[in-house]
Amino acid sequence: MSDRGEIVCSTRFSKNFAKLALADRRRVHEAIRKLLENPRHRSLQAHQMQVTKDIWECYVTHRMRLIFETPPDRSLRLWDVGHHHIVDAATESQFSDTVTFAPWQPSLVPEADVEEAIPGFTPDPAWAQPPDESGDLPPLTESSLALLPATHLRFYGVPAALVPDVQSAVDIEQVAGLPVAVQQRLLDVLTNPDLENMLYDPDLLLYRTTLDSIEGFCEGRIKKLMLNLTPPQQQCVANTHSGMLVLRGTAGSGKTTVGIYRAIERAKQGRRVLLLTFTNSLVEALQSLVSEIEGDIPANLTILTVDSCLWQVTQRLAGHPLAMVKEEQVKTCMRDAIAQVPGAQGLRGRDGGQFLREEIETVILARGLTTWEAYRDAARTGRGSPLGHVQRRVVWDVSVAYEQLRQRAKCNDWHSVARTLLGHPTDIPPDQCYDDIIIDETQDVTLVKLRAVARLLRPTVATPDAAGATFWLLTDAAQTIFTSGVWWQESDLGPTIHRLYLRRNYRNTRQIAEIAAQLLAHNTERARDISPVQPQRTARNGPRPTIVTCATTEEQAQWVRTRLLELCDGSDLRFSDCAIVGRTNKLCERVAAALDGARIPHSERAALLENTVKVLTFHNAKGLEFPVVFVVGVDGDKIPNPAALRERDDEAKAREIERERALLYVALTRAADMLYVLTLADKPSPFLSELGAGVQQEATTPLSAP
Repeated sequence: MSDRGEIVCSTRFSKNFAKLALADRRRVHEAIRKLLENPRHRSLQAHQMQVTKDIWECYVTHRMRLIFETPPDRSLRLWDVGHHHIVDAATESQFSDTVTFAPWQPSLVPEADVEEAIPGFTPDPAWAQPPDESGDLPPLTESSLALLPATHLRFYGVPAALVPDVQSAVDIEQVAGLPVAVQQRLLDVLTNPDLENMLYDPDLLLYRTTLDSIEGFCEGRIKKLMLNLTPPQQQCVANTHSGMLVLRGTAGSGKTTVGIYRAIERAKQGRRVLLLTFTNSLVEALQSLVSEIEGDIPANLTILTVDSCLWQVTQRLAGHPLAMVKEEQVKTCMRDAIAQVPGAQGLRGRDGGQFLREEIETVILARGLTTWEAYRDAARTGRGSPLGHVQRRVVWDVSVAYEQLRQRAKCNDWHSVARTLLGHPTDIPPDQCYDDIIIDETQDVTLVKLRAVARLLRPTVATPDAAGATFWLLTDAAQTIFTSGVWWQESDLGPTIHRLYLRRNYRNTRQIAEIAAQLLAHNTERARDISPVQPQRTARNGPRPTIVTCATTEEQAQWVRTRLLELCDGSDLRFSDCAIVGRTNKLCERVAAALDGARIPHSERAALLENTVKVLTFHNAKGLEFPVVFVVGVDGDKIPNPAALRERDDEAKAREIERERALLYVALTRAADMLYVLTLADKPSPFLSELGAGVQQEATTPLSAP
């Protein structure tokens, strides 16, 4: 016989193969190809059958098996194919010498459904060896799941106690106590050749929802944000530095991922851990992800916004409920304070009092300045308008008058709450203190709030030993959209500050990352102030971002509705893979109303595990990510916001434009795979012209020149 063997199949195989749907025939075709190329391919999971050691079985999918044999004549015999029950029902008599075989005919698979024909069979070298006690193929000794970290296996539902057994198992079906549904989920992945590269590539593991196309995966509940830690991220999680640590990373580098696993790991050590972020939507997202990883949020792990945390502690120390000042009260108090201070009307004339209010809020209150001398000597980072000594004194006197009026009204703002906690004379109760505090999106937390949160540490951040308190700040200065020039660099929260950097963007495709970087490059003034982390080039490719021009806002909503249905109808995508982000709440409500008409499930909450389209403002989407993002209302009358630019001098206006540009940058970088930017044909946002040549247009209405 020549070196080339023959592929033959039994009558039973031919009959059962003919019953399969075309898609399943193609899967069988591909399994045979894999079997010929590499009998140890992970997706095959080939092993001997129980009824006879001469016959082998392998997976086509987790529900379909292929039974085969490699006899001494070096042919490949295909005995049977079908539902996995064919293995359970098999008997030794079924494989008798009287069964006849005929040559395998690739033509049984329609040409339109096959990319190329199976080549002639060249036996694997292992099959050419003489049979031994274990059969023709050498025993399978390497676990296909050994490369997966424990946290990823927990996403698939593997009980924590069984993770080591699953990681070391040669045959996943032999792991005692593993729930059947979890076993099927793992086999879904292991037996799907299309997912193999994704499964073991950390660059692609961060966010892959193609897993959800597999029938039965996770009982229909989407697993969002597949948080597999890369080696640099794992090193950050395992860092043993005590005291204050700043983790700086670019958009999509996994800062939040690191924060989540750091919080979980420290909580498992029995430490009290506080995980803080900026918005309620991010709190909800963090709670969902921690629950998905651990089953329940550990009792010693608390997840809150910075403001709600400070409010709860301050209210407890006060011993009575606190009242929050309303926006109208702020305006009234500020107006009355200006009226009380001689010379204040002159400063008010610059922009109707807006400058005075911002100066007080972003320089005096945000920094927690309590004396005239402290304000007099403040650097006023990010405040371009110069103020002389006399003018500063007027501003300070207005701030004092404002505080007196606010206190008289017995109301608090978020900064006053932080100042109250920071200046409280007694120690913080032990049950309100934490061994580890992690703050995500720190770039938008003001200095006075950082210092107030630091009071909740136990013991002090200066403790030198590894068991001391840790204060972690996760930040990307390029994404600052709430604060105005108050940075963590100004904090005095310890004698030394340890720094870590994450420069690789794992979230966005190269195409999305590039147009976002083009946009941010125009923020030249901010770049000098904040020195943003320069990202490394992302390796993942995808479609070019699309600018869609529409005649009206209603047409934008209708276009999004249509495209959503196209993407989620019969593809790998689900509604929960998609998010719609808009500049204002009103715009989001109009888009949500259009989804109601098409019966598309949607939510304004960041419930990542619900199969709904998320409709969020730019601010509420901050820190989240989705495979598909529609950025609506990128119009000239919405971004940059005309109201934010009105009655400002040129320098203040330039600063606001850069802040608005950073806000759009945040919105664009929420998209992991596909990005659609919708604008009005007659008044597109001027920012669109800054995205460069990496965008494409899909609408029938051409984009107007800015």
